Amino acid sequence: MFANFLRTDKTTIERKFSQFSTECKCPYCGTKPEKEVKNKFKCTSCKQIAFVKKVNDKRYFLTEEENIEMINVKEFESVKNRYFNTLVNNGYEQNKLEKDFEKHNILNIDALRDFILTSYNNLISVNSKNAQAKSLIYFAMANFCSKERQEINVYGIQKFAFDFQLKSYSERAELLNYNCDVKIYSYSDRKECSEDHGRTVPYLDMVKNPILPHVGTDRNFLCSCTYSLVAISDENGIFAFNEL
Repeated sequence: MFANFLRTDKTTIERKFSQFSTECKCPYCGTKPEKEVKNKFKCTSCKQIAFVKKVNDKRYFLTEEENIEMINVKEFESVKNRYFNTLVNNGYEQNKLEKDFEKHNILNIDALRDFILTSYNNLISVNSKNAQAKSLIYFAMANFCSKERQEINVYGIQKFAFDFQLKSYSERAELLNYNCDVKIYSYSDRKECSEDHGRTVPYLDMVKNPILPHVGTDRNFLCSCTYSLVAISDENGIFAFNEL
């Protein structure tokens, strides 16, 4: 399920930067510096500040405006590659994702973030009957929103993720015919999460009163815990099966 999609494509980046000069000279007046420069410098002729950026073993000599434009392009490509990978890893068909992206003619970072969030919601709809898939998608969506859409309160998204995780465990327990508990594991030293590390609760009790996600001090807090299904066994280590 976890694919290596959109690795950083050097040719794609270089095509987008082809408009910028790689010649060691002032981008304002064309004066060449007396010696090689690797960082921003003040032109001895026009007194303007020129910016030098290294990308894929090439150095670009930029005006202040071009420098800002390059930063924006790099951020756009970074966000696109990172979350398109996550979407594909969670079941979005790669060719469809690329076509949907091209169809929307997205040119700025805010529109890209809106497209990614919509794509997560599309995945939820496609997997409406698959509790495990929906849990993973909601976890990925919460992570995305905490970093890229900070105006959104991620608690509700995490709540869906953990609730569907419990539902998927129910399906597994029925398949295995075991009596099961649910154990909480925390991967953070934050008090909100660490206090419940190792806590074990009967499955049905957890479903009625789910503990996760923990509530943090800010709207972008991501609970680092997870549930784990634990088969109940007796003192001899024999699993407790449900009666047929």
